[in-house]
Amino acid sequence: MRIVLDASAAMHAITKSSFGDLIRSSLMQADQVLAPILYHAEISNGLLKYVKAGHLSIKDAEDKLDESLRFITEFHSIEDLKYDVLHEANRLNHSVYDIHYLVLVKRYGAHLMTFDKRLLALARQEELRYIQFEEIDWDWE
Repeated sequence: MRIVLDASAAMHAITKSSFGDLIRSSLMQADQVLAPILYHAEISNGLLKYVKAGHLSIKDAEDKLDESLRFITEFHSIEDLKYDVLHEANRLNHSVYDIHYLVLVKRYGAHLMTFDKRLLALARQEELRYIQFEEIDWDWE
């Protein structure tokens, strides 16, 4: 199975989320785990929020960033995706950032792994494959 991993699901996998073990196990069983290169920035941005809130040290954030990058077996450049993303974002009236993930799902017949409600709704609307998790809260204990 191919999985397109978005930053929201990756953040759950690298934290004490109750779904962390399930996500990591699913990723380890996948044949490929794909992400657009902007995944780096999205994970860094998410981790920085927790550093600023005092939940993580900058060193812990670095370690978690490295862990999140190890999930991905294949990164795709923005250059490679740019026209499809632009057209799909316009057609779907949605954020260019999120559409990178949907374009990869479409191109590779992959399953989208996300906790982003709007992105999940788009995947359903477009009749794409996805992996759904119940809604949960962050647990930083």
